[in-house]
Amino acid sequence: NNPIPLPVTGRPAKLHLGCDGNILPGFINIDRAKSTGGVQPDLIAEPGNLAMIADESISMLLAVAVLNANRMSVVLHDWQRVLISGAELVIEAPNADLGDGVVTEGGGFALDAESSAEHLAAAGFSDIRREAPTLRPEPNKRLRLVCLKK
Repeated sequence: NNPIPLPVTGRPAKLHLGCDGNILPGFINIDRAKSTGGVQPDLIAEPGNLAMIADESISMLLAVAVLNANRMSVVLHDWQRVLISGAELVIEAPNADLGDGVVTEGGGFALDAESSAEHLAAAGFSDIRREAPTLRPEPNKRLRLVCLKK
């Protein structure tokens, strides 16, 4: 399989992984489900495997409840591969610091801030910081990490 040469405009694209029916304008919205509430994503794919995306073709990657703690290193290296230098990665997930760490949502596990930051740094991301979650209900139970590709 050859990677899809995204974007076709010649400019870096923005990806929204785990869109769950929430289509964001200006993003390529990707989900593993064909449809959520009658809303179809732009691309049906496993958010943890972006083999169809060309290297260094993405300027921002927004991942919502798709990062499985048990596969974090592999997935982060794949996301790092598709991002251009200086691109922003935003991750929102259930917050394991508030529970037992095995809360599932969208097939993934809850993430804890400290371990996730260590994985992000090891995968080549910098300027790692926490922000207030904004994309799903109950933001007080969620974790949002923002970082940049080195």
